[in-house]
Amino acid sequence: MCFNCMRASAANLLQSVKCSEPVFMETGYSNWRKAAGRTGRFESHQTSTCHILATKALYNLQQSKPVTTLLSQQISADQNIAQKCLKVIFTTIGYLARQGLALRGHDDADGNFTQLLRVRSLDVPEVRSWLERSTSRYTHHSIQDEMLQLYGDATLRRILDSARRSQSFAVIVDGTQDIQRTEQESICIRWVDDDIEPHEDFVGFYAVDGTTGVTLAKCVKDCLIRYQLPLESLRAQTYDGASNMSGAYNGCQAIIAQTQPLASYVHCSAHCSALVASAACLASPMVRDSLQLVNEFGVLCNASGKFKLLFANIASCDHDIDSDCASTAPVRNIKPLCPTRWLVRLPAVNATLNQYELILKTLEDAQSSCSSEVSARAASLLRRFQDPATVMSLTVARNVIEPLESLNRSVQSERMTVAGMIQATRTVKTHLQNIREEIKFDEVFAAVESTVKKLELEALSLPRRRRPPARYTGPAEEYQPNSTREYFRVEYVKMIDVAMQQLDLRILQCPGLLRYQELEAVLMSGQVTGVVSNYPELTSGGRDGECRSLQTELDMFRTLPAVKDKPASLGAYARVLRSMLPDMRAMFTHVEALLRLLIVTPASSATAERSFSGLRRLKTYLRSTCGQRRLNDIAVCHVHKDVLDAVEVQQLMREFILKRDSRAAVFGHILV
Repeated sequence: MCFNCMRASAANLLQSVKCSEPVFMETGYSNWRKAAGRTGRFESHQTSTCHILATKALYNLQQSKPVTTLLSQQISADQNIAQKCLKVIFTTIGYLARQGLALRGHDDADGNFTQLLRVRSLDVPEVRSWLERSTSRYTHHSIQDEMLQLYGDATLRRILDSARRSQSFAVIVDGTQDIQRTEQESICIRWVDDDIEPHEDFVGFYAVDGTTGVTLAKCVKDCLIRYQLPLESLRAQTYDGASNMSGAYNGCQAIIAQTQPLASYVHCSAHCSALVASAACLASPMVRDSLQLVNEFGVLCNASGKFKLLFANIASCDHDIDSDCASTAPVRNIKPLCPTRWLVRLPAVNATLNQYELILKTLEDAQSSCSSEVSARAASLLRRFQDPATVMSLTVARNVIEPLESLNRSVQSERMTVAGMIQATRTVKTHLQNIREEIKFDEVFAAVESTVKKLELEALSLPRRRRPPARYTGPAEEYQPNSTREYFRVEYVKMIDVAMQQLDLRILQCPGLLRYQELEAVLMSGQVTGVVSNYPELTSGGRDGECRSLQTELDMFRTLPAVKDKPASLGAYARVLRSMLPDMRAMFTHVEALLRLLIVTPASSATAERSFSGLRRLKTYLRSTCGQRRLNDIAVCHVHKDVLDAVEVQQLMREFILKRDSRAAVFGHILV
């Protein structure tokens, strides 16, 4: 039989053929003598109309597809386009959140999100046509919130998964007000990774109804519950020194300590060093008034544009007397002293002393060239800047503030440990004791006299003598310095003594560090004390259920070549454990647990303070109606840019589609 004709007949494709040949389709041809050759039956059948039509019919049947198949292919093509457009929407929102940019403007059409989609549609033509259809509902602000939530949750999951694997963690909390005067509490988590490296991660802003210790403690506990961080693993808490946070009875730290006694409270050392610098400046009225003078000059520069331009012109002319006195020449601006800024005093004092002559020239010219109000303020400042005691006061202030601000800058690092903070504080105290010596003051006094002579100011002299109230001196005679040098040395020593006293009181003798110092002594001395029994991770059994001895591990650890006869520090011990093979490191699990307890304690709340800068960029007066959930999601993405970059967009798209059955019909299924 003919294969093509037989298949075509079975498929009813030859019904229209009039001259069919049933012998090749049904009965079969058996006359082999007449089959072959040019005149044979096979040759004539191959050229017959029946065979040709059967061959064409089979070919057309193979090339054609059912209607359902064609519809399925069209749906698949539409879903591929929809997925491509959805990815563009997701990546656009992710970019805006990463950069901290507003998604919407005055209306949706002029917002960054819509305009960025239009720009990207030039590279992806399918986006414009897809958005113009009814599916444009996927750019609605509610969908934006949903996508931002997916980004924020994915970022937090990556951070918290690592924190949960750590044996212990610490919490850092600080608060501020946003543009709407809503109290926002920034909560951060400090944890230690497998390489014994500390990490401090911002996890969100929380709007609270009040700032009492009870309210804030409840907020912290609620945050830990939401993020599945067990309170049993909380080992430290770091806040500022406000009474609602540090109060011994009703403070946030005291309320949390009632539930978790092992959560030791540490006063933020950055706040402490700032308070030390403030107390030292207030100890000497001479220094206090001089710093206020610098602040008033900075305020005047910001208040009067003409005065600021005058200062810039004089500075540029002074740098290059042959130039055209361009106002764009570089000049070191003197900024006002903000009481809540930690590192503003030293730059302002340095800028003032380095440009003292320029300041005098500017104030002299401002008396005659500016408005009456500015002229009066300039004349008042000029008289005070011409006082040589101002130069002495600012020089004394610089010598004392410089090491304190250096300490403040160092403790703001997230890698700083409490042990390092204590060591740095002792170093600063030793430096202050050294510069307190009389010979050091003589060098300062000689340098100031040289500067005063160079500026052509009056020589240093004693201030006007005033009789103090009798309640201060009693029947005794009041103290009067015999020379100018003796008078200024008293102010110099007074400022240094207050600084050293405040370092002891606020940092070195802080009650919250007592337990920490006991644990540190166990690691450094190798002698286990009773404080270890309070911590289950230091006394619990190993994998086999048998209790291991911390003392035995410490004895073995201290005999290692990398530890023996070498300076002991947390960083050195961490490097030793990090360099061990896993099997060797498993022998010192309790030593590592003790080291983690010491490293996990935060030295400052600088991470929470840095998140406030992100809050100011995100919630401005143009975005004051931003909801709390949307603000949190954007803040997490904006702060943790490196983590956001590692988030898989395909996974977020899959989660987005699975939330609604109707979305599966539009986008199909995404395999990750």
